[in-house]
Amino acid sequence: MVCVGCVGCVVLHANTGVASSSSVPLLLPQVWRYREKFASHERFYDAAATGTLPQFSWIAPSEQASDHPCNDIRKGERQLKDIYEALRAGPKWNKVRAL
Repeated sequence: MVCVGCVGCVVLHANTGVASSSSVPLLLPQVWRYREKFASHERFYDAAATGTLPQFSWIAPSEQASDHPCNDIRKGERQLKDIYEALRAGPKWNKVRAL
């Protein structure tokens, strides 16, 4: 999921692009109220490529790409690399701060 700031907040939900996960309202009640702004990771990659990302983005990996113990961390590392490469290839790379 990607959350993009309070003003113009966008939350990109891993995989589906919709706010259908039953865990979201329980784990992120403050974010859930912005559920109409949930979208897919594909939207993030498109926005990175066109330089139209909002000022702040928060990306949560899919469960399959988690770096938590008992998961295949290679998938999490691959997703981090894909995000980094998308930002680096974008026209606003010189204005990006990735944490």
